[in-house]
Amino acid sequence: MATLRALRRFCQNSHQVCRLHLSASRQEAVVISGRKLARQIQEEARVDVELWVSAGNRRPHLSVVLVGDNPASHSYVLNKTRAAANVMALQPMAQNPQPSMA
Repeated sequence: MATLRALRRFCQNSHQVCRLHLSASRQEAVVISGRKLARQIQEEARVDVELWVSAGNRRPHLSVVLVGDNPASHSYVLNKTRAAANVMALQPMAQNPQPSMA
């Protein structure tokens, strides 16, 4: 939901003509800035989390269990935890270097 709101806001604030067409019959290219859109989505998510917490609910958190030692997995998890840290509190990451074969 926040993604669609951010995309619409991005298109409204864009200097170019930018229209969202949800039907398959219209085939127009829309150039978007992924980084700018990601920042807008994170800001909206941060606001949504603060509203959620101020309503008396528990703050959401991200817990990660990384099994194995794949560098690509470490990079993926690192990027996700950084993004989540901008929006909400995190739990410590538990890591199991070798998968158990029991």
